[in-house]
Amino acid sequence: MKRRDFLKVSAAGAAATAVASPAIAQSSPEVKWRLTSSFPKSLDTIYGGAE
Repeated sequence: MKRRDFLKVSAAGAAATAVASPAIAQSSPEVKWRLTSSFPKSLDTIYGGAE
């Protein structure tokens, strides 16, 4: 009997996951961060390290 209960619970969990997955799949808007730097672009090792 424990096997039947386990199968019922796992089927209910799978159904809940299938219902909730479209809500999880919605993406939030993309955020683009801009970094201010006091180093000149000619110093690529320092300027590029901050990227």
